[in-house]
Amino acid sequence: MKIYKRLFIGVLTFLLIGGMLSAQNLLDNEEFRRARELQQQAQEAFDAGEYERSIELSEEAEVASIRGRELAEQRRDGFRAANARTIARDRLSTAESLNIRNEFPDIWDEAQAAYDQGQEQYDSERFIEARSSFLSVRDEIITDEVLGQLRRIGGLRIEAAEARGLARTRLNRAETLDIEREFPDIYDEALAAFESADGAYDNEQWQESRDGFRSILDIIDADMLAELQERQRAREAAVQEPDEEEEVADLPGFYIVRRIPERRDSFWRIAEYEFIYDNPWEWQRIYEANRDLLQDPDNPDLIQPGMRFRIPPLEGETRSGTWNPDDAR
Repeated sequence: MKIYKRLFIGVLTFLLIGGMLSAQNLLDNEEFRRARELQQQAQEAFDAGEYERSIELSEEAEVASIRGRELAEQRRDGFRAANARTIARDRLSTAESLNIRNEFPDIWDEAQAAYDQGQEQYDSERFIEARSSFLSVRDEIITDEVLGQLRRIGGLRIEAAEARGLARTRLNRAETLDIEREFPDIYDEALAAFESADGAYDNEQWQESRDGFRSILDIIDADMLAELQERQRAREAAVQEPDEEEEVADLPGFYIVRRIPERRDSFWRIAEYEFIYDNPWEWQRIYEANRDLLQDPDNPDLIQPGMRFRIPPLEGETRSGTWNPDDAR
């Protein structure tokens, strides 16, 4: 009886340790529950003096406890692998939003391959291997340093796009003020700078492109625009407007916006008139020359009947007088 009792106590101690491991891991499964039931039955058999039966039940409880611990460890590894998969997925999503596909395609392909491998291992319940594959996406492939580089590149790309827009606007404004005629050398320099910066932009050389576009703002600076505008005003002042009864020249220097219910005047349509430019694509010349007259200078659609717009002459043109709606009746 002493032998049976020592054996039972040893098995019981093993079961209690297994139960403690289960509680520590906050896990529960069918095998652990079965082990506890068998342990209770072994105790009852022991109390009843059925020692052989008690030992058999204790040994079954020991096997169930081992299986329970293995299941608990597997579940723990599964949770860890699932958490690592979330980390990898977040890292991939962040990198994709930073344009990694275009900036670092090789790194992106390597990260995708590691993630796919981890998913295959996860589906096969090889959780330890899966966790290692998922974590490699963050720790070895798309590292914090790679994300930092992507953020710097993204910032330069945005700055280059903004500089491009400003440079294009500056060139358009200077063109409407006849910079090509007034300062041809400066105009050629600005165009060359824009073409060079535009080529760098197409090749995704963001810093070089940004700096090139910004240089145009230095070439055609605010003082240059002011000089061009002053010269334009001087030319306009030299043009004498005819009396009301005087016949208007074939190419008017000014145009009065009409109210046409079926076809509202716009910069596009004004430029389209034969006696203006006969070309709607020249609308921006008129807009830039008169934007200061608009209620909202940045919105070329907000023009009102009765407004008097200056029509900048094209090369070789001479314009004078004002075209008004009465002339069309």
